[in-house]
Amino acid sequence: MNDPGCNGRVPAGQGVTLGAVLDASLRDAVVLRDRHKPGRRAIIDFVIVARSGVWVIDAKTRPGLVEVGADESSGAAFEWLHVDGHDRTRDVDAMSWQYEVVVRAINDAEFAGVPVVPLLCYMNADWGDLDEAVEVCRIKVGWPEEIARLIGAAAAVIDLERVERLAAELDAQLAQADSSWRWVQ
Repeated sequence: MNDPGCNGRVPAGQGVTLGAVLDASLRDAVVLRDRHKPGRRAIIDFVIVARSGVWVIDAKTRPGLVEVGADESSGAAFEWLHVDGHDRTRDVDAMSWQYEVVVRAINDAEFAGVPVVPLLCYMNADWGDLDEAVEVCRIKVGWPEEIARLIGAAAAVIDLERVERLAAELDAQLAQADSSWRWVQ
């Protein structure tokens, strides 16, 4: 059986999960999976520590056409998100707590200034005419391959030694129920 999740650009049933794409695409990065909010059961799906910074990713399986838009009077690029005709803007709004948890978990002054970037990934979605991630309310939203491309294309801001130290710090601060972090090389 194939993994669920596709970006709408491959035949149905042949999609991939975000985790599989990250494992295959990222280099010199640490992938922390399924991290708990301290003192809560809420989960952050992925925290990626790369030379380009820290990437906080919420992965959703939502089949259907992705549509974005804004009220003409707002002047914003996009301020709402629909998938399969359903308002999913709350998924974007939910990224704020995940972002804040990761920012707070970075305690060491050594890492001050390292960018922390929230991303929302929709697997099993049809992206229609969209050919790159879109920004909705300051959160980049995309499909698995596009999320991996964004991380890989961002400029390096820290060296590999600091990646490892920062990943260890986040691993210590954000509990996981099963395995620890691992390098993707």
